[in-house]
Amino acid sequence: MELKDILPVEGWQELATEIHTKFGMNGAVSNNEGFIIHPTPGWANEICPLIKGNEQSRIVCASAQQNMMKIAKEKRIPIVGECDVGFTKFVVPIFYQDEFLGTAGGCGFLVEGGEIDTFYVAKLLGKDEEEINALAAKIKPISKEKLKEAVDFVKKRVEDIIKAYKG
Repeated sequence: MELKDILPVEGWQELATEIHTKFGMNGAVSNNEGFIIHPTPGWANEICPLIKGNEQSRIVCASAQQNMMKIAKEKRIPIVGECDVGFTKFVVPIFYQDEFLGTAGGCGFLVEGGEIDTFYVAKLLGKDEEEINALAAKIKPISKEKLKEAVDFVKKRVEDIIKAYKG
């Protein structure tokens, strides 16, 4: 079984769009191999599209997704963590009965007090650190309460989608 058996790709894209619209995050739904089934509908910041748009730097996103997806699958709970550059990320596992289908979540934001490694980002992208610092200064942090609200929202939406499926 796959995510698209539960809901068409457009339905999962609607969830990713809701995550972006309500919380300002890069909304994403990934299959059980960690591949995003539809690109994010909007960016949480100006750094993520630079990272995602570069073949070499894209691994930063993929490795965080794979690691967090594995933990979410094993523990069957939402997982909050960071990518290698320091952006906060969360994934909510999607199960149908006992079958793991993928994750839904958000990334590309900073919880209050968090910071990204601008030196690492600059080296990763071959850019000047001052340029990356200027982009990082535009990132609006969110509270831990808002993060919890986002995780709870995605968890509830996933539960509702699974309940509505008439397999």
